[in-house]
Amino acid sequence: MKKLLSVVMLVCIVMSMCTVSAWATGTPTATVVGGASFTSLADALNAAPTGSTIELTAGTYTMASVSYKTLTIKAAGNVDRTNVVIDIVGNPAFHGCALSFYGVTLRSQNANYNGMQHLSALTAKNCLIENEFWSYANTATFTECIFNQNGAGSNYNFRTYGSASVTFNACGFTSQGRCVLVYSENGTNTVATFNGCSLEATQMASGKAAIEIDSTFPNTNKNEHSFTVNINNTQAIGFDAGSFCGNSLWNDKVVDGRGQGQRVTVKINDNPVYINGVFTTTPVEPTPGVNPNPNNPAPVTPAAPVVEDIYYIPATDDNSNMALWSILALALLSTAFVTRKRKNEN
Repeated sequence: MKKLLSVVMLVCIVMSMCTVSAWATGTPTATVVGGASFTSLADALNAAPTGSTIELTAGTYTMASVSYKTLTIKAAGNVDRTNVVIDIVGNPAFHGCALSFYGVTLRSQNANYNGMQHLSALTAKNCLIENEFWSYANTATFTECIFNQNGAGSNYNFRTYGSASVTFNACGFTSQGRCVLVYSENGTNTVATFNGCSLEATQMASGKAAIEIDSTFPNTNKNEHSFTVNINNTQAIGFDAGSFCGNSLWNDKVVDGRGQGQRVTVKINDNPVYINGVFTTTPVEPTPGVNPNPNNPAPVTPAAPVVEDIYYIPATDDNSNMALWSILALALLSTAFVTRKRKNEN
């Protein structure tokens, strides 16, 4: 009996070591839920039927083109978003696609026009957005995401570019003096909404507010489309006063006489403060880096990210669970061995 117990204990120890090792050093894998697993995200995107969910283990992946699909891409199990990195290299195309990302890192390249082109809709929740994100989706919604910009001071966290509607819910932004550029290069009417967000500058950029609005693009039809910026319970910290509007939260850029301010509306907590280049309230002369009122509301604390059940789907073959069961079995067998030894001694 003692020999049998010893053998079983040894097997449990080996199993525990093996499963923990495999869990820590596994190959990055993209799995189509209910389908096959692949070592590249591109293969998973191509194989996944529309409506599928693709789960990614820890690792670095490259985003690849796909067309006419609705897909969800998320971290597998309880893997932290910082350990699942999706690189957006070049300009992958997504004609007719609606993509949702949960609990992953989207890493752009800080290069002009680098982004996921031709998207119909983009949704991201509890994601980390690294570098300058160029938005091509007609509608884009970001919830409880963190935007980090560590590049040169001329880079933003986000450019609305070709999006008709962009919404940020409880998001945090960090940059070197400018966070979001609201503009359009294709004549699209643009609506940008910030709900309960925090924007922070690690250093000031002269004349730049946290949210910059540029109504000069494209020059050929600058008066044919509108810009609406809705700012609700949102704070800006550490930015300079905007070059024209004079506050650190938002600024309508005026650099020459090409019609800036026309068809630009800014609302603070549902109150219009700026319509077609005219202030509806008297701007408050700000102290650089300090939030003025009424155009820059008092600071608020964004809601803490909520991790929902969708981020974790238990799996019967999860290596971490195998390791825990092995350790539990080892503990039970050790107790049984000690108890039996004491009985024999008595």
